[in-house]
Amino acid sequence: MRIRPTELGLKGVLLLCALDVAFLATAYSNLFFLLIAFCCVLGGLGLLWAISNTRGVEITRLEVPLAAADQPRELRFVLHHARRPAAYDLALKLTAGNACSEIAHIGRFEGEHTVLATLPPQGRGVHPITGVQVVSRYPFGLFQVTRSVPVEAELVTHPRVLTPAEIAAKAGAGDHDLVCLTGARSNSIAGLRTFRTGDTTADIHWKATARRGQPVVKEREHDCGDLVEIVLDRRCADEHFEAALSLATTAILQACADQRPVQFRSQGFAVKLGGTQPSPTPLLRWLAAASPLPNDAPPPPRGNPGCLRLPRLRQGEAIDA
Repeated sequence: MRIRPTELGLKGVLLLCALDVAFLATAYSNLFFLLIAFCCVLGGLGLLWAISNTRGVEITRLEVPLAAADQPRELRFVLHHARRPAAYDLALKLTAGNACSEIAHIGRFEGEHTVLATLPPQGRGVHPITGVQVVSRYPFGLFQVTRSVPVEAELVTHPRVLTPAEIAAKAGAGDHDLVCLTGARSNSIAGLRTFRTGDTTADIHWKATARRGQPVVKEREHDCGDLVEIVLDRRCADEHFEAALSLATTAILQACADQRPVQFRSQGFAVKLGGTQPSPTPLLRWLAAASPLPNDAPPPPRGNPGCLRLPRLRQGEAIDA
């Protein structure tokens, strides 16, 4: 627990010093004595009340979703206050890595309370969340009491997801691997199925929809096969490495949205998504924490001839770090 006077509290201390000088230097000692006693009682009550306001506040659940490097994320806290009376005017600060930022403010709560907070965009990486600070200046604003509530969580920020225009600029126009990367599909129709959330209106089969009385869409075949295979060579300069991570992240998320399996390989890491491992979370976490390797590092595992090899370099660019 940390206790420090606020700016108003420091002004109150200066006022108390001035009253002490006036008490010793003037003949109106009784009046100044009453003012000094009033200020001391007011400051003491404010300090005790601020300390009591933070006690009993616990975090029973903290949900920290993954997010891209350029996207904010919504955190969910479940707070529990076991003491009486209710807690007032509390600020919550999240401590992740070496950064501490205020993420929420609560006017009043008692019992159990769910707090939704928006964390601004973070840089790529994996940072442990070492605690949540509960800050109180209630009731008079003379002192700020900060109490740290330990939590076990981590802040995972994976590489940013590229737009189709950015993918075309990085991968090169007319590249067959770009079809796999963007999830583009051929014009051949594999069959019909019921409309699902996320389907585009361009895929609606209007005649079948009219016959069945419910939306029906065309299931198209992928031009590049079912498996999305990615090989990442980490022996590259930082700018090429970050671009490769963004391309890999875009391809992985697009493949998961299309319910296609993913085979990812790099130096010291290999994983296949689909089947017993349908969630991309472990792979996205690895991409969030990945770092480039020196030139003399071993190459990545070899992939199939049609795999997506990263980084993608234009003619004349060097891969050397």
